[in-house]
Amino acid sequence: MLVRSVTFLYSLSEFLLEQVTHTLMHMMQYHTSNIKISPSLLVCVAAVHTPPPLQPHSRTSLKRSHTTW
Repeated sequence: MLVRSVTFLYSLSEFLLEQVTHTLMHMMQYHTSNIKISPSLLVCVAAVHTPPPLQPHSRTSLKRSHTTW
């Protein structure tokens, strides 16, 4: 019973991931064909999606990176 539910959840998450990536690819194709995405927007999206490094002094490094902009 437990194995069946785990495999169901795994296949469901795999299916959802496939749907999300398909939708994202479709949106990216739509945006690039109609609107030219600025590189800064892509950098912002990449910065949002990458997890922050686990450091004890994360606030100071964040302030330092903001001052370099």
